[in-house]
Amino acid sequence: MIPRCAPRWSSPRQVDSRRGVRVAAVRGPARGAGRCGVATATGGNPMGFRMAWHGFFLGILLAGTSQAGPELDALLQALEGSAPEEHPALVAAFVEQQRDAGGLPVTDMSGEVVFVYLGGPDTQEVRLVGDFLPESPMNVTWGRGEPMQRTGDVFHARRRFEPGARLDYAFDVDGERIPDPLNPRTLFSGTGDGEVSELVMPGHRLQSAARVWPDVARGTLQEIQEEWADPAVRVYLPADFDPQRRYPVIYTGDGGAWIEYIGLPVILDNLIGSGDIEPVIAVMVDAPGNRGAWHSYNPDFIAYYQRVVAHVDQHFPTLARPEGRVLAGSSSAGRAVLHAALERPDLFSRVAVLSPSMHGPLFPLADYLSGEKQPDPSLEVWMAAGTYEGSIERDTRVLEAWLERAGTRKSVSYSAQGHSFGFWRECAVLLLRHFFPTPPGETQALPASG
Repeated sequence: MIPRCAPRWSSPRQVDSRRGVRVAAVRGPARGAGRCGVATATGGNPMGFRMAWHGFFLGILLAGTSQAGPELDALLQALEGSAPEEHPALVAAFVEQQRDAGGLPVTDMSGEVVFVYLGGPDTQEVRLVGDFLPESPMNVTWGRGEPMQRTGDVFHARRRFEPGARLDYAFDVDGERIPDPLNPRTLFSGTGDGEVSELVMPGHRLQSAARVWPDVARGTLQEIQEEWADPAVRVYLPADFDPQRRYPVIYTGDGGAWIEYIGLPVILDNLIGSGDIEPVIAVMVDAPGNRGAWHSYNPDFIAYYQRVVAHVDQHFPTLARPEGRVLAGSSSAGRAVLHAALERPDLFSRVAVLSPSMHGPLFPLADYLSGEKQPDPSLEVWMAAGTYEGSIERDTRVLEAWLERAGTRKSVSYSAQGHSFGFWRECAVLLLRHFFPTPPGETQALPASG
């Protein structure tokens, strides 16, 4: 009979055949080992048993593996088969090995993920939460998540995602939400209530233009100082701005979020500085306190953008025509910018719709969706949604089918991501490249994505 805390295999050959792990020439504890690593009268001694366990565990770590699960299995088996005072060294070896191998959580190309939280004797419960565990399929707000299993003071959970996924997660530790202390990748999440951690699967290549590049000239940011400019309006001018040149303009909703969380000025600096896109002016317009009402097909939204466009065209050297402007928005702002472009093709003929949240009344779009009204022939739509956005992904596919029937120019993409600023940050890079490509012959080499 196998003791409760003993390994569930008896030899390296058996481990190799069942788990696909290359194991160094170190065997597990002797058959005479008793419960939880205490040697029995049949032979052996406690110290020899513990040394064997350490060798067995470290042998697995040093041999390496392409799978996530066996590495955690090795740690858990070692913890169960050793004295509590030896646990810190075993856990430290596991963490160090994972950091050297690419960091935590542990991932592999099969899609398996191992989340690990190192608790203490007073830790009662740890729950895994994330944009892949929403309150409901109709709501992108994070739910209560799921409890993590516990071995000693190590809390762990296993899940499986697409090899190319990028997702947000955190731990609820005795009711307090925190980012993963072992993962240096963090970002702000509106649906996750603050700073959270970022899971990047091995098959996902992050957009390098979303990071600050050294030796890239920086543009400037200024706020429009007019009594009417409430909510706030900020204007980005590219480095080497030339008042004699006419620039295309991208306008965004939720301007503060596009600056702070998406990092639009940084992305523009990188893409313009590298020659990946042509120089662009960006106008980032904040939303008022009642953001939901502002984005619910509100005529005041359209009227305000009309005033902003008039001011920008008057005070900056712009391509002052609909095809010289792009209007972009995410989530509820996605539906607002789509509605504005449909209603005012004289202002905007190009629109970027990110994760459009179509919840709420649809009657302002009913005439378009039914075919009674047609989009202006000049309209071009760039649209994206994550496959972990539930009803938002379904809404996007409905809009895609409608645009197809209407014959509207469109570019639509789906990614294994959630309702996240991390997703929209990557979308920003893609939509800028789509709408503002550098004229042929002017493109420079770019750093690799990653």
